[in-house]
Amino acid sequence: GEKALELDPLDDKATLAMMEAALGLAKPELALSLFETARRALLNEGLEPSIEMVKLSTRARLGI
Repeated sequence: GEKALELDPLDDKATLAMMEAALGLAKPELALSLFETARRALLNEGLEPSIEMVKLSTRARLGI
């Protein structure tokens, strides 16, 4: 669950899995929250979110 992100917000696979699960549960706001947390952590390391993560955040914003 959310413990995975607490342990390592830079874990792309864990973030993607949690975002997918949130979208599957019709909780786009949770998916966006997960994205923003991961995005901030990545930017702090000088990194960018993956294309997959950006695509999921777009789906969440659009509600699809």
